[in-house]
Amino acid sequence: MFIYPDNFLYHNAAEFVCNHGLTQLVDTPTRGNKFILVLVLCSDVLCCDSMCLLSPLGTSEHAVVSLSLCVSLQRQTSRSTNGNLTRPNYAKAG
Repeated sequence: MFIYPDNFLYHNAAEFVCNHGLTQLVDTPTRGNKFILVLVLCSDVLCCDSMCLLSPLGTSEHAVVSLSLCVSLQRQTSRSTNGNLTRPNYAKAG
């Protein structure tokens, strides 16, 4: 359940989160003892592990959010028109 001010900006943000199946992982205030200012939105909560709040850095009032992501990337192969495997040529990127 979302609690947010009744205005266009917050409504659109909440609608985006809901429409894309995202979950807000930070549920503890990150500034003082009242405000959650850090958003960690995730579509698969099982891929986020060991999330915790750490002390602010330097003179900041904002807590540091630390988390580990557990992801596996599948390698996609593409084939050229002649059937050979192709690889991106990053040197040509502009």
